[in-house]
Amino acid sequence: MNSKPDSTPTPSFESFGHFDESLACFVLTAEPPRKWWNLHCSALQNDGVEMYAEVAHINDGPTWVRDAAGVTVRLCGYDNKYHYVRNESTGTVFCPAGMPAPQPVSGRTVEFYREKTRIRSECEDLRVEQRVFVPRAHPLECTTLTVQNTGPDDVEVSVFSFVKFDLGGCDAEGRTVGRDTFAEVHPDLQGVLATNRFPGLPSSRFKGFLIALGGFVNANAYRDHFTRADYGLGTPRILWGWNCDGRPGAGPDCAGIVQVKLSLPAGGSARADFVLGHTASAAEVAELRHTLTPVLLDQWCAEARDALAKPAEAFTVDIGHPLVNGLFNIFLKKQLDHYLINKSGFRDNLQTDMALALCDAPAAVANLLRALASQYADGSVPHGFRPLNRMQYSDKPAWILQTLPEIIKETGDFALLEREVPYFESSERGTVWDHALRAMRFLAEDTGRHGLCRQHHADWNDGLEATAEAGERESVFVSMQLCLGAREMAELARRAGDAAAAREAEEIYAEFHQRINREAWDGEWYVRTLCEDGYRIGSNACDYGKIYLNPQSWAVLSGVAEGKRAHQIMRIVDERLEADIGFRICTPPYASYDPRVGRMSNTLPAPTKTAAATTMRPGFKGVADLPARTRGGGLADLSENHPRQSPEPGFPFRGGTFQLREQLFLGSAHLRTERLRLAHRHRRLDVPAAARIYSRGTKALRRPPDRSLSSRRPGRGPAHPHLPRYPLSPSSHPRGSFRHPHRSKRNPGRGTSAAGFPTSGLHRGCISRTCPVNEPQRIQQFAFN
Repeated sequence: MNSKPDSTPTPSFESFGHFDESLACFVLTAEPPRKWWNLHCSALQNDGVEMYAEVAHINDGPTWVRDAAGVTVRLCGYDNKYHYVRNESTGTVFCPAGMPAPQPVSGRTVEFYREKTRIRSECEDLRVEQRVFVPRAHPLECTTLTVQNTGPDDVEVSVFSFVKFDLGGCDAEGRTVGRDTFAEVHPDLQGVLATNRFPGLPSSRFKGFLIALGGFVNANAYRDHFTRADYGLGTPRILWGWNCDGRPGAGPDCAGIVQVKLSLPAGGSARADFVLGHTASAAEVAELRHTLTPVLLDQWCAEARDALAKPAEAFTVDIGHPLVNGLFNIFLKKQLDHYLINKSGFRDNLQTDMALALCDAPAAVANLLRALASQYADGSVPHGFRPLNRMQYSDKPAWILQTLPEIIKETGDFALLEREVPYFESSERGTVWDHALRAMRFLAEDTGRHGLCRQHHADWNDGLEATAEAGERESVFVSMQLCLGAREMAELARRAGDAAAAREAEEIYAEFHQRINREAWDGEWYVRTLCEDGYRIGSNACDYGKIYLNPQSWAVLSGVAEGKRAHQIMRIVDERLEADIGFRICTPPYASYDPRVGRMSNTLPAPTKTAAATTMRPGFKGVADLPARTRGGGLADLSENHPRQSPEPGFPFRGGTFQLREQLFLGSAHLRTERLRLAHRHRRLDVPAAARIYSRGTKALRRPPDRSLSSRRPGRGPAHPHLPRYPLSPSSHPRGSFRHPHRSKRNPGRGTSAAGFPTSGLHRGCISRTCPVNEPQRIQQFAFN
């Protein structure tokens, strides 16, 4: 039975702020119930160093860097980075973000831009604006505090930047490195240099620095110099007039505390600039310090703004509500490259590539090639790369079979298949097409006694890790992934002119389609895992965990379940797995540990219910609703699949955005299907827009698009039901539209792709074709099934 949502009113994003479309930012105007984050990073680098920084609305957040081999250096962690302003005339100390210093500020706003985070507030007669950003081409975190004196008298202020250095991290194999930290003040650098002296470090760059670009007074290099005996950053010694005195530090709490003084005439203003980064030597910092100026920082920030605006302009969706539009059109796309830098998982990178191809195809291709270089010659892949994680999960190769066709569908660049990429720890090299074929063959051959894909350590669900009691296990979910991948590969092979590979992929699909329906069908739904001793996880015969969400969604996505069966299992999912918090991973929740299931059964009932709401499972379910026709299809159906979170929303600039990204971008069949319907209705078809999963036959094309997006002018489209209830939660979304400027009627374009199909030539070779309404067969011809 469906669980009814709590009747208690839940605050929505409108309670805390709004999107300013003219500035392309979210303006936070009220204190949220938990930290809201903005993410900043340098550009993706295949052979260089990348920086990733999270900036909370109170200014703190972790910052780290990673090199081309995957060696990672953590510069600082959570709750260890703040800025303070002290009015030297009154002794008042405050933080621009209003915390952790106890002095209240007025008029505080926090603006989350694509390229920067800006915090503004006032205290006494001082108006402060703080800007934090990471340049695209430089692994540096740059912070500028501009202080304006609005009073009648001249004022002198001190600005303190505090960072507690971590300098831990890992080597290229993901092994944690030890820490033995020493930090000292360098007046010539106008800051602090901290060094991890632990023997045997994998890099000479386990050194961090915090420097000022002017107005430097002094600095300190240990946290305890700055805090009192309670070590609290909310009550540092500067509240009692303490000034930096140049002392070094050694031990686990080395820090950079840099003091800058500004003289402000009445009505005047001045700025303090700080730069955080990592280095190999003090000489390198000195060289960098010589080139840095406030003007250069402003230039870098403008360059980051322009670079991040391009993906936002490449692809837009109008849901009819500015808040939702801002999330989809600004931050979801911004998160994609940030997520690639943040995550090392093979699956995570390829999932993101599928989304990134919609708005930045060159970056998606570059990251795909980097990922394929970590694939073994037998077709298997490690759990992660940069840093390397050799754990073998069964689902990893399956993502190659989906990501490669998805990128080519978006770009029309069949020449990508001929690019050569080395195999990991092997002298062999192979084309991208060879890498994909080996992945497909590995999955098809790496099977258990029931003929389904081995689960190995785990598959998509980390909780289903191997146990001694379970023995060898086979993943129904990954076998379904293989079916979908084989269908995609067969179509791609036909278009690329590889008839033998097309036949091979079709045979694999047919064989696994039969095996899954023979071995994994439980009478009403599909089981999750087959164990060596005959135990079936996710079977109606189980006391707990009778039905799992993912196998049902992927049975539909892969075509393993069709027609009435597809409708039946998705209806059962709605009846049994939907709850007030979204969709459960499985039900009933496990009440005791089952050694045959493993860690998944050791989860408390409440987390078991809510875990699906914080992962990608509801996104897959939303995509599966389209061919199953259980909710009518269209973007509006995401309202049912988006998690209904607790009454304390977290702004989805980090985890929540990943969930939305899965639902819209990774689940791009939604958008592709909407574009297919619009193309049919408006007598035009964009081939890359054809639905990957649901584009079979004329019935799909002729079904009334009653809940689809409309590309008509405002006021003329069909009524659009409300989109997600929560946390986006505006009451209604009356109109919607989709726009991709590279595929508009203004730029129909002509050309020829590597496979001989008509292309636009305007957007990385995307295929474009006009098609009369009465020729659905031609629509089918260009649709990847």
